[in-house]
Amino acid sequence: MELKGNLMLVMGVFFTSVSSSVFAAPTLYGVLDGSVNFASKDIGHNQLSTIHDGASVTSNNSYLGVKGNEKLSDTLSIVYDAQWTINIDGDGSDFGQRDRYLGLKHEQLGTLSIGKLNTFLKRLGSIDLFDNYAANQLDIANTFTGENRINDGIQYQSPAIKVARGKINANLQLFQGEGGVATNSGNAVGDGFGDAISASILYDNKAAGVNFALAYDSAVPSRWIGAGNAWAETNTVRAVANMQAENLSLSALLQHAEVAERRTASNVAVADIESELGFALGVLYKVGQTPWSVKGQFQQGTTTFKTAHDIKAQQMAVGVDYQYNSNAKAYFYLAQHKLKDDDNRVGGLGLQYKF
Repeated sequence: MELKGNLMLVMGVFFTSVSSSVFAAPTLYGVLDGSVNFASKDIGHNQLSTIHDGASVTSNNSYLGVKGNEKLSDTLSIVYDAQWTINIDGDGSDFGQRDRYLGLKHEQLGTLSIGKLNTFLKRLGSIDLFDNYAANQLDIANTFTGENRINDGIQYQSPAIKVARGKINANLQLFQGEGGVATNSGNAVGDGFGDAISASILYDNKAAGVNFALAYDSAVPSRWIGAGNAWAETNTVRAVANMQAENLSLSALLQHAEVAERRTASNVAVADIESELGFALGVLYKVGQTPWSVKGQFQQGTTTFKTAHDIKAQQMAVGVDYQYNSNAKAYFYLAQHKLKDDDNRVGGLGLQYKF
């Protein structure tokens, strides 16, 4: 019995040491964000649909994720990440799909992965200062097109290349079609290799406090706010810039979108679209050495039609953040979203925790 006990102890120590040295444990992470809101809406405004008149409690882009990497050799690793939506207010269904991928990372050659992915063009929207607020209803996605997560993607991300006192990254995604018309299902249209494409190039110079990026989507199914939220395969060019000087940060986004193909579930709404021009301008100021920051943003999307009048969506928002530490903050915001002549006005007080 003593020999058996010692043998079990040795085996336990052996497998523990093997698992700790060979198998890296995944990292659990996430964001919990909730707010109390109050809204006043015009009857004709149908854009901010999840916020109703009066008071509401919302979960704002809350999610859980699991990610990790595993060394396969000195230069090659397997990498993975999977995210699931959670609703801390109890509304809706938990564990909805967000980004997820599995791939190989080479230290000199870059990373190749497959999965369900935010397009590289959408990722440039991270400059949006109010993207999670009021159940994501203040996101730039409700002012102009281009914020898409697509299924069945193959993704390449280059390693950082040092240039001009900064670094450059280049990225490419190929999405395989699984449908005959553009819908909000997240599927590219077609049945071939690379039916939709997203690509970007980014320049970051931390010493100078500037970064610039340019992205292009080809035939990516996108929602057109100015066309009654119709979906269509869309070509979009988006450029962003961010500049920071001490406590002041300035950001800008400019994009142009056109319908690539009119194979859509909403042909009547899409057929007359000419193009869309969208932009966003933001400013954030950190108040001295205090936890307080103030911010504001203006964004606009103008849809031009062949035979009808232009339709314009606009949003103005201001807010105050109180940063307790790197993980937790409280915030207050006021915003007005205007579609044609109808307004939504909404304000709220929220709390966010990252882990």
